[in-house]
Amino acid sequence: VAVAIARLLELPISWWGWIAFAALIGHIWPVFARFKGGKGVATFFGVVLTLCWLVGLIALAIWLLLAAVFRYSSLAALGATLAFPVILYWWVGPLWLWPSVAMSLL
Repeated sequence: VAVAIARLLELPISWWGWIAFAALIGHIWPVFARFKGGKGVATFFGVVLTLCWLVGLIALAIWLLLAAVFRYSSLAALGATLAFPVILYWWVGPLWLWPSVAMSLL
């Protein structure tokens, strides 16, 4: 939602990656839950699909493939999030490189 609002407000495109990063942090460590637990993987895919839907679909396909092969959702999520900056850099260029690396390291 945060990235979609940034798009509607016509904020600079270079900000979108950092807005996505802030949304991800807010969902991984929610203030109202005393910074414990969150829905990081679901938020990650929502943010990625909002930033660049094609890269989001590729990351989702990687997650599905890894989940089917290894039968571990957490391992699939790690694989998809680590592949995300590489795919995004290949598809979009250096525009969101550092926010995507930061999101992957969370």
